Amino acid sequence: MLHEQCRRLRKLPDALKKYLRLIVVDDGTGAPKAAADGALLEGISPSTVEPAKYYDIGFPFEGYRMLLDIRWNQDACRNLAVKHAQTDWVLLLDVDHIPPEQTLISLVSDQHDPRRAYRFARYILAQNEMVVPWKVAPNLWFLSQAAFWSAGGYDERLRGKYGSDRDIRDRLIDLYGVMIDLPAPLYAVGRSMVPDANTSTYTRKDKILDAGIAEIIQKRKNTPNCAPLHFRTPWERAF
Repeated sequence: MLHEQCRRLRKLPDALKKYLRLIVVDDGTGAPKAAADGALLEGISPSTVEPAKYYDIGFPFEGYRMLLDIRWNQDACRNLAVKHAQTDWVLLLDVDHIPPEQTLISLVSDQHDPRRAYRFARYILAQNEMVVPWKVAPNLWFLSQAAFWSAGGYDERLRGKYGSDRDIRDRLIDLYGVMIDLPAPLYAVGRSMVPDANTSTYTRKDKILDAGIAEIIQKRKNTPNCAPLHFRTPWERAF
């Protein structure tokens, strides 16, 4: 799926590319499992993003990887990506969502409020580039770096739990008001088109593994001066 993203990004016009940087964070699937205390284990596996190292897309492209395989650890990946972003605005996506050219043009050309967070219309990308309308994309944001960090970023106390993204969503709404839905589309890609488009190794909405999100959030709220935690998973630069 990363190569499919690169193939499409490479085709963008040069006038658009000058506004873009790509940061990819491998979530560590296939790396050693995390110990109970989160300690780093021996025997780090080779990077799964290494094959993209020499792929020229015409604008800056950096890769990082988590060194532990933690279920649904995308929140840590997002924090790390924003940490290394050198742009005032960030577009936070999962690898199976493609931003078409017209969406990127609107993001770099239109006026957006740095004190708001934006969501997208979403379509399923089918064969022959046909698109089918789908529900609004959750946890796929366009916002300023300032807004992201002012809201606290993702709280990595919740790493490993599916559905943790509602925490940052609620904090963004509390701070800046309801999300603004953009007409600009994102295209979701399924495994029927790209075999590794999205994860098939983790369970979703597991009553046992995903329990406790509300309690963790409430404990943070009840603890004076308790802010979201960042960068709890060891990582390294891949390229």
